[in-house]
Order: sequence, then structure tokens, then C-alpha cells
Amino acid sequence: MMMAVRFLAGCFLGAFDTGGNTQVVSTWGPEGRHYMQALNFTYAAGAIIAPFITEPFLAPKITIPSEGFNTTADGKTAVNLTGLNETLDLDQGISYSVNSSQHTIEIWAATRVHYAYIISMTLGIAFSVPFLIIYLKCRSDSKSSKTFKEEKYRRPVSSSLTVKIVLVIMLMMMFHLYNAVEETFSSYLMTFCVMYLGWSKSQGSVLTSVYWAAFSTGRFLGIFIVYLLQPVTLLFLYYIAVVISLIGMVLGGLFFTDILIWMFSISSGLALSIIFPTMFTWADESLFPVSGKITSLFFVAAASGQMLNPLYFGYLMETYTPMWYLYLLLSQSVLCFIVLTIVFVFSRKCINIQKQTIKKVITADVHVQERIFQNSSF
Repeated sequence: MMMAVRFLAGCFLGAFDTGGNTQVVSTWGPEGRHYMQALNFTYAAGAIIAPFITEPFLAPKITIPSEGFNTTADGKTAVNLTGLNETLDLDQGISYSVNSSQHTIEIWAATRVHYAYIISMTLGIAFSVPFLIIYLKCRSDSKSSKTFKEEKYRRPVSSSLTVKIVLVIMLMMMFHLYNAVEETFSSYLMTFCVMYLGWSKSQGSVLTSVYWAAFSTGRFLGIFIVYLLQPVTLLFLYYIAVVISLIGMVLGGLFFTDILIWMFSISSGLALSIIFPTMFTWADESLFPVSGKITSLFFVAAASGQMLNPLYFGYLMETYTPMWYLYLLLSQSVLCFIVLTIVFVFSRKCINIQKQTIKKVITADVHVQERIFQNSSF
């Protein structure tokens, strides 16, 4: 049941992500850069706040003195509780751990995590109602608003279907590689620090939290940075920062320099923060209209990167060396930067061809008008 529910939740969350990002670019167009950054900042902020909301409802741990284990007549494992004249059956699905030196047993009591789900459900319904009202109210005006938006700004890239397909495929590669790097970096950071650098789990956990704090801070700052630079410029600058940060991480791993790991983990969080929403903004402003279908393709590509990366990361880290964690991240980041460069050059080439075509058409039209004028004067 839990697996089925989680599957359905994933489907609906995917639709939520697709609809939210598409609605931002559809509503505000090029004026919505900061709204796109703000939307994605709330995702990062929610990831930080959610554990604090859920923690009070998790199963508490209870420590009870024990006198040792024994086997009952029916072959079950049990533990005698000191001072309680009671035997606890450990074969009834109870979660526990034993401290033999202190003769204690730690038991996890019943969880109340369902209350956290109820809170999430209530908030989700409360915030979805206004969107439903807006949809019902504005449904009749959708065509006129769309026409206004398309006339308000025109994307310079060729409207050829072939060009559009090529651009969509290359952008899907970018989303795939970016999301693979972003998700894998945070997921395996503590594992790398513990397995390779010999850190404690608490140190690795603190570093992961600091990374997420830097990531969230970067997305918040992105709300204001997008006013200063064009989306494509931001993408190049931030991808260069990602590559430099991962090179620093590789050096820190090779020379076991903890300070480099700390410094470049923070810079990686800042560098990775605004790339995802900026790719949406760049695509809609400069390449082609980002519809719901195209957004779905982007999210499928991003999810595939998140899903496939752990397979070969885990294998290479266990079979060879944990340093493959950084080697692969650096390789994927460099490859993503190369794809970005190809998309940029290709789009510039299409723009130049389109400009030359328009210029030829205008020149030909001027010549025709001149001939008509000359003939009419005779």
C-alpha cells in the first residue's frame, strides 16, 4: 500500500512541478525571471523546513534496563525488563537496539508520522483552491491572453520544427546532466566523506546541511541576480563556477585537505543553485515557447538523471575508489557545459540565418515596390 501511495504521490508531484514552472513562463514571459527563481527557492526552503516539522511526529526512542535475553518455550526471542517483572517479545516486529555493556535495550515507540502527512495534505488543499478558482475564472480569457503574450515578444530562433526538435533534445541532455549532478552531489556527499576521508557521520551530516544552506541561499540571491544579467550569461558563469568548484573538490579529495572540501562544497551549492530555473527562462525567452508538453520532457530528462546516476556511482565507488564520486560529477559538469556551448552556438547560427533571410526578403520587397512606383510614374 505504501509503495502504491508513494508512486501516486510521485506522479502528482511531477504534474505539480510541470504545471508550476510552465505557468510562470506562460503568465509573465520574460518579465517572470525573478518569479521563476522565487518558485524554485521555495522548493529548497521547503526541503530545509520539512524535517523540523516532521521531527516531533517521528517514533521516540525509549531506553529500558534489561537483564538479558532468553528463548521462550515456543522458540521466540525475548528480553527480561529489569524491575518490571515482564518479558518483552522481540519477534513481534518491534524495532530495537541493544547496548550489552550497559545492559539496556532501546525501543522505538509507535510513530505518529501520519500527522505530518495530514499537515501536508491540508496545506496542499488550502493552496490549491485559489488556483482552481483562478482557472475557472480565467478559462474563457486564455486564448486572448496567449495571443497577447505571443505578440508581445518574439523569440529570435527559427520556428522550423526540425530546429525546435534539435534544441529540445539538447536541452533535455542539459537537464539530465544537471539534475544528475545536483542530486548525486548531496546524496553521496556524506558517504564520500565517511568512506574516503575518514570523517564521522556527524561531520558528514553537518557538511551536507551546510551545502543545502548554501544552495538555498544561492536560490534566494538568484531572485535579484536575474535582474542584472541575461539568462545565458548566468548559465555560462554558474557552470564555470560548478566546474571550478568540483576541480577544487577533486584536489581536496586527492590530498585529503578538509578545508578544500568544506570551501568547495559551499561554492558548489551556490553555483548549482539557480541553473535549473535559469534554463527554463533562457529556453522560453530565446529559443522556443515552453509549453506544458516541453516542460514534461524536461522533467522526464531531469528525473532520469537522478534515477540512473546512483547505479554506476555506487558500482564505481565500491569497486574501485570513492574518488569516482568526484570524477564522475566533474565529467558530467564539463559535458553539460559543452552541451550548453553547442546549444548557444547553434541558436546564434539559426538567428543569423533567419536575419539574413529576413534581410533578403525585405530587400526583394523594396525592389518590387520601387519597380511598381517606376511603372506607375510612366
